[in-house]
Amino acid sequence: MLITGAGSAGHRRELLLGHFAASRWELGEQETLGEIFIGGEGLARGPEMVLGTLLHGAAHALGAPRALKDTSRQGRYHNKRFKTLTHELGLQVEHHPALGWSLTTLSDEAALGYGEAIAALGRALSVHRQREQQGGDQLFPIQNADRGQPTGAGPSPPVESRLR
Repeated sequence: MLITGAGSAGHRRELLLGHFAASRWELGEQETLGEIFIGGEGLARGPEMVLGTLLHGAAHALGAPRALKDTSRQGRYHNKRFKTLTHELGLQVEHHPALGWSLTTLSDEAALGYGEAIAALGRALSVHRQREQQGGDQLFPIQNADRGQPTGAGPSPPVESRLR
């Protein structure tokens, strides 16, 4: 199951690019499905980066039926088992001091192999969600004071982004 929505709502300094949750959805009475969430604001990063986020979630999905514990610290720290799963999908992975092996990108070889999927995403990604920021008890889009235009529409958000 793929879900997209706000990746900035409720997060003070971080933009949630995506997450995976095993057995989040029920299908009938005896079957469950996992969920891959894609933060709508992250769609502005373009098709190759969005596919990288999807594949990051897919790596977690590969580990779920294998009963692999690929994260700790409430799903934040990605261990070496996760690193191994990412390589199965053609991702490159770097180590982050607080998040472990969580910094994933498409390898050049994978980008070629997933070329048709990247092209299809490129055609489909014509909109993305505006970033929100906490303001008192309400959430509101960040506005550019000069023109009243939303800011943060470019590919690089001004705060730390993360995947879970």
